[in-house]
Amino acid sequence: MGMLKLEVQVNIIDMFLRSRFQECFSGVEKLKDYQAKIRVNPLTVLPVAQSPRRIPFSWREKIEAKLKELQEAGSIEKVQEPTPWVSPVCVVPKPLGDMTVLI
Repeated sequence: MGMLKLEVQVNIIDMFLRSRFQECFSGVEKLKDYQAKIRVNPLTVLPVAQSPRRIPFSWREKIEAKLKELQEAGSIEKVQEPTPWVSPVCVVPKPLGDMTVLI
C-alpha cells in the first residue's frame, strides 16, 4: 500500500539522553519544605476516604520494611493527624520476592 513505516530504537535515544543529562537520572529528587495544595471546588468535589485493602499476613513484614525504607529516604512521611482524603496502599509483589508499594 506504500505506507511509510518509521522505526526508532528507543534504547539508543534512552542511552543518549541518560549520558547527556546524567544529573537528571540519578537518585530520587524531592521538594523539601513544600506541601502541595490541590485546589478543588469544595461544593462539587467531596473528600473520599477509601477503606484499606486486606494484605496477606505473609507480606506484612516485607511491606513494613519497604515503608520504613521509603520513610527513611524521605519519599513518604508519617501523618500524625486525620486527613479528609485517604487512599489505600497498593502492594505489587515482584518475582524475586521484593515488594513495590504504591502510595
